[in-house]
Amino acid sequence: STEDQQNLKKAELKALQSQINPHFLYNTLDTIMWLVAVNENEKAIEMIESLSVFFKTGLSKGMDWIPVEREIEHVKSYLYIQQSRYSDILQYVIDISPDMIQYDMLKMTLQPIVENAIYHGLKYKESRGLLLVKGFMKNGNAVLQVIDDGVGMDQETLDHIYERHKVDYHSNGVGIYNVQKRLQLYYGNEYGIVYESKPGEGTTATITIPGQQEGL
Repeated sequence: STEDQQNLKKAELKALQSQINPHFLYNTLDTIMWLVAVNENEKAIEMIESLSVFFKTGLSKGMDWIPVEREIEHVKSYLYIQQSRYSDILQYVIDISPDMIQYDMLKMTLQPIVENAIYHGLKYKESRGLLLVKGFMKNGNAVLQVIDDGVGMDQETLDHIYERHKVDYHSNGVGIYNVQKRLQLYYGNEYGIVYESKPGEGTTATITIPGQQEGL
């Protein structure tokens, strides 16, 4: 419908705006300047390269669909930068099955969920946390999971997670609400994000999308 199309365009614009996040950019540039000041030039170059990949993939020449492999590159560049800044709280593992990287997916899906896991799950943990990004095929669908062993959420928070993140000033990101909206507008209400969490144990976000979409 026309209303769905308008909602989709609004969601896409918000997603794109979140990529040009001044807080993330300023903090990353500050880190690069500090690395240069202490003569860690190779690390500074790696940070600049990661920042370049992050923005290039986010923009993707205006395309909405990108290969799963490129979406993973986007998240890798984001995680590399964040680990450089938060080495005391963050370690990460990316484990993507080779049989799914050929598929296309809606860009800017994973990064906001990873961002949320860092800022709401791992940042408040007393020890260093682990973030795992997994990808695999299941029943003809492509499944991506963002798993953290952070502070977790209670049932009440889980029940309201999509509304709660319409405006999320803490993570300065697009918010879970907007990602879910984009996924369901594109793929249908049977697809999208499902959250599971236990206080003190961590959180798993599972994103399910069709493995092969019509017309792709």
